[in-house]
Amino acid sequence: MSDFLSSREKIEVVQSYQDHYAYSNFVETGTFKGKMIEGVISNFDKIYSIELGKKYYLDAQSRFTESHVHLFLGDTISVLPILLKRIKSPIVFWLDAHYWPNSSFAIGTTACPIREELNTISQHPLNSKHVILIDDYRCFTGKLGYPTQEELTLLIHALFPSHSVEISDDIIRVLPSKK
Repeated sequence: MSDFLSSREKIEVVQSYQDHYAYSNFVETGTFKGKMIEGVISNFDKIYSIELGKKYYLDAQSRFTESHVHLFLGDTISVLPILLKRIKSPIVFWLDAHYWPNSSFAIGTTACPIREELNTISQHPLNSKHVILIDDYRCFTGKLGYPTQEELTLLIHALFPSHSVEISDDIIRVLPSKK
């Protein structure tokens, strides 16, 4: 297997954690073209996705009309805390809202809101139960507002001390204690 997964393989990773933990809520940061939503739409009872780029948000809004798919336009730094107040059960997170230089992605308050996203998730009442999957591990180099891989790992351990951290196929997997 290569170091980088295809969109289909990333969807399979998310589905495997949903199968294992049987969580009904999925929260994605960075909707982009909606491939992840499309791939997991039948796996979760509630799907929430936050997109900063208006074009991608509007495209997703016209594409995903199912009542259990909830789309939000805005910066994850401000939207995620409001969204998490609504959710009262454990969540599978797919964090992928980081900016890519020379791309058509929108840039928010920061190019890489991962620190703020993780801090917000850590404050949720069920933080010890959440599954957190962070895409694009290779990008965490300390450049362009990204923390280094070491800084990110230390932050995760500080915020989620009961979770294990696994890094595989360019995805950081922050997993709750075994059931």
